[in-house]
Formats: sequence, C-alpha cells, structure tokens
Amino acid sequence: MEFDAVICGGGAIGLALTRELSSEYRQVLLLEQHSSLGSETSARNSEVIHAGIYYPTGSLKHKYCISGKKLLYSYLNEKKIPYDRVGKLVVACCYDDISRLEALYHQANSNKVDDLEWLDQDEISILEPEVSCVAGFISRSTGIFDSHSFLQALSFDAEQNGVIIAQKHRLISAEIFRGLIKISIEGFESDPIYTKRFFNCSGLSAIDVLHKCKFGDRTVGYRYEYAKGSYFALSGSSPFKHLIYPIPENGGLGIHSTIDFNGKTKFGPNVDWMQIQLDEIDANYNVDSKLESVFKTSIVRYWPAVEHKTLTPDYAGFRPKLFIDNELFEDFKIVKENVGSNCTAVHFLGIESPGLTASLSIAKYFVE
Repeated sequence: MEFDAVICGGGAIGLALTRELSSEYRQVLLLEQHSSLGSETSARNSEVIHAGIYYPTGSLKHKYCISGKKLLYSYLNEKKIPYDRVGKLVVACCYDDISRLEALYHQANSNKVDDLEWLDQDEISILEPEVSCVAGFISRSTGIFDSHSFLQALSFDAEQNGVIIAQKHRLISAEIFRGLIKISIEGFESDPIYTKRFFNCSGLSAIDVLHKCKFGDRTVGYRYEYAKGSYFALSGSSPFKHLIYPIPENGGLGIHSTIDFNGKTKFGPNVDWMQIQLDEIDANYNVDSKLESVFKTSIVRYWPAVEHKTLTPDYAGFRPKLFIDNELFEDFKIVKENVGSNCTAVHFLGIESPGLTASLSIAKYFVE
C-alpha cells in the first residue's frame, strides 16, 4: 500500500507533524513502536512551556522555541487544555553566580524574550519568601501544561483528518524500491508499505531508525549517549508560586522546582550520563531513593527548608544527547535527504528540551 507520508514515532514531534501533514495529504500513516503514544521523552519531563532563554541566538532550539511557545499557548486555548502561565524565577544563589546570571539574562534578551524583569534579593523575597538567593530574574511567559492532554489532542486531530495511527508497529528497514521508499514493519514483512515522504521522529530511537534506512549519506557519524534525569516529589502544599530554576549545569538546566496541576511540587531532573544501549532504557526508568541526599545538596542552595523535608522518588526520563563525529552537538539536528525519484526522508535528531514547546513550530515549518 502506498501512503502520501509515513511518520515513524508517536511522541510530540511525530504527532505534531502528523497533524500538520494530515491537513495537506489524504493518506498519512503514523508508526509507533510502543503500545501507547508519547511514552518516552514526551511523557517524562517537567511539562514546562519554555520561554527561549537558554539557547544560542539563531540556533534551531532558539528559533523553534520562540515561535513554538506562541503556537502552543494558542493551541492549548483552542483545545481547552489545562495550562498555567505561572512564570519562572531564575536565581543566583551566591555572589559568584551573578556574572553567569547576567550572561543568561543578556542571552535571553538577545533571543528576544521580551517579558523578563531583573529582580534584587528583596524583590524576590516578596514574590517567594522561602527562596534564598542574591538576585534573579523572572520570565513571565514560562508556564506549565498538561502534556498528556496535549498529545491526546494532537492524535485526535490527526485521526479526525483520516490518519492511520498504528501502535505496536516497529520499523525493520527502509530502502529505495522502484522510485519509492519501501518500508518493512516487524510482523508484516510480507506486506511492505511505500511512500515518497518519510519522517523519522523516533526520539530515543532516531539514530537506530536512521541506520535502518538503506539510503542517504552515512559518512557523517551520528550517535546518541543517554542522559537520565530523575525527579523527586515533595509531599504537602507547594512552598512556591513560581517555577524556581538555579543556574544551568552541564547537560541540563539544573535541579529545578516545578508544580503540577494537582499542586504537587517536583524537583528535577538531575543529569546522569548512562553508559547503556537503547534496548536497556526500559529497564532503567527507576529512581534511586539514595539520590535524595544529592538532590537536597543542590536544592538547599535556593530553598534551605528542604533539609527538614522528605523527598519521594517520582519518575525518570532520558535525554537523547547527540554526538556528531564524536563531538557533542547541543542543538536540534534535522537531516533532510532527497532520495530515489523525488522522495524525501527527514530525520529529527537530538530532540530534547525544548522539544515539547517547539513541537508545533517544527511541524508547521516542515509542512510549509
């Protein structure tokens, strides 16, 4: 059977792209290897709508986060999906951090994040009496949202447009055959499908899927390392009204504090570079309770009261850290290949934060 477009991967990027493509093409197929959609990176994160503060100006993370934030708020309003523009405080916990905080503030302004306000210690104490810091700034466009309802809405829109969503369908290979991309699926080897447009949105598996495509330039060495991020929960009411972020650390944004729609306060994620293979990830989603002391050591710098609290292991996720020719690549990488007879394959690599915020913008750009 031939489809106008085939998407591999049913996370935020894959679903957003499928929804967009279904408004342009009649025969669209989404393949998802798991039994449920968005069960990897898209479901295991902080559920934050990012403002676009951290990323190098002109990078894909910057470009798609800024435009994606606006599209996301609009979509959430349209679909009546719960969200809260709570705002985020980024704080310097000591005077040695001031220069890094200033650099981050200037970076955000260069990125045209136009709702920031620099605050001194007393001004932050008024907003958040329990936060300990020497200075900070507030990002008022940062929010939280129900990412699970978001993913459900995207899949509903796609199905309403006639998309076939095939869960528990794992790609075996893709190759050029008689001018089309021929796709073989596990369990359906004798009944391949064909398309002219193939989109690899496979998240943690995207490099694996890339290598299963028997076409295109493979002289560039793409590989993933996986950074695990664990979360701990605080029982009782939240001590904060805003999201609280320290200065970023290598590989992540630091162990920050977020709030969910049940009023629960979550701390995380940390960054734990795991020397594991793709097929070992499912067995490593556990959160080690011994990390509580590590978390407290970080959190106590901006919330001293954590010393007298109990943190409970909550959940964990993995970031796909992209290496190109053995060098860490800290932006999204989107590889477009023109193959066969007017066929196109696009691979979305290294899609970590702010991928959820950026998803609608990425999809809109590629369909337009």
